[in-house]
Amino acid sequence: MKLIPERRLIIRNILLVLALINISMDVLCQHVDTLKRGKIIEDKPIEEKEKSHSPKTASIMSAILPGLGQVYNKKYWKPPIIYAGFAALIYATDFNNKNYNDYKEAYSLRMDGDSETVDKYDVQLDNEEIKYSDESLLKLKDFYRRNRDLTLIFIGGTYLINILDAVVDAHFYSFNVSDDLSFELRPNIIYQCAHERPVPSLGLTLNL
Repeated sequence: MKLIPERRLIIRNILLVLALINISMDVLCQHVDTLKRGKIIEDKPIEEKEKSHSPKTASIMSAILPGLGQVYNKKYWKPPIIYAGFAALIYATDFNNKNYNDYKEAYSLRMDGDSETVDKYDVQLDNEEIKYSDESLLKLKDFYRRNRDLTLIFIGGTYLINILDAVVDAHFYSFNVSDDLSFELRPNIIYQCAHERPVPSLGLTLNL
């Protein structure tokens, strides 16, 4: 069925109106930005207020004298802890070494095959020392030797940790950690072109 010329004209006019409305909406969305543009400031190198803090220097200082790198990093509370650890480990090493040598000597006398050489832990002697069998002397000797070796390893580990700690602190020396860690919710207005009116929204601001 063919359309009557009048109907064709009506349909054509409707399509034309819809096209004009669509074009006008696009024009409305293209608002001229009336906001004031901030002035662009050229980046300028910030002058160093103080001499660069060197992790290498901190590591060398702590290697020469444990705790000195921490002083260089201005972590004055750390050296006392480091030296307290060294003191405890050195005391433990000395204690274990003395006992090791004592039981080692006793075991050597016990095993030399000479009846005239008697160790102080022998049951033949009438003294206040605790009496140990051959097997017990061997176990005690090995026990204190192992503990002495472990404390020596711990001393070496503490020395290396002291250097590593100085290097890490030196790397973070200029790192600014602010106490003001907060966030703030602010209302905001967003312009929606499709609705031709501002729409309320919520913004989040994080302060670091």
